[in-house]
Amino acid sequence: MDHQQHKNFRAWLVSYAQIHGPLGDLARTVLDDPDWPEGPADLEKCRSRLLARGADTGAVDSLEEAWDRYRRGR
Repeated sequence: MDHQQHKNFRAWLVSYAQIHGPLGDLARTVLDDPDWPEGPADLEKCRSRLLARGADTGAVDSLEEAWDRYRRGR
């Protein structure tokens, strides 16, 4: 099993905070949100939290793409 699969979704995502582009933007949003879900990965909770912060459809699309990458282990 890949090392990144041992990380929860939040930890995996914030590891991309230094990159440019939509994934990095999303990672920085999550990093700056003290109420972002920490526990077991749950896409619906993450999507709800992002929308509660006023995210646009581009951010939600980035979340869904990041979720797919996380689940695939890449």
